Amino acid sequence: MTAMFHENTSRRGRVVAIERLKRLLSETDNLRRMLISYRYEPTTERFFNLRETLWERLNSLEGRCRQVLGKSSRESELAGLAGSKAQELYSEYNRLEGDTWKYLKEVRS
Repeated sequence: MTAMFHENTSRRGRVVAIERLKRLLSETDNLRRMLISYRYEPTTERFFNLRETLWERLNSLEGRCRQVLGKSSRESELAGLAGSKAQELYSEYNRLEGDTWKYLKEVRS
């Protein structure tokens, strides 16, 4: 009975991690829309370089998120990995979101 319960919690944990990663991809789309908005066009070389850096970080985050999602859906033993990667990716997303808002605020002022 405990083995079955453990299997269910692992599966549930994997599903939660996968759903969190899918939600994260949706959130990165929102950041992407803000970065490409005409209202936030860079007006100096510094802002242009900053936006390019944010863009590269966003692309990297999305790529790693999709990579973990692809592995998680193919291999059931990645339940723990998906959960830890989801947390790591969410932490990186939070830093990226903060830097993006800082950039947007600076560009608009």
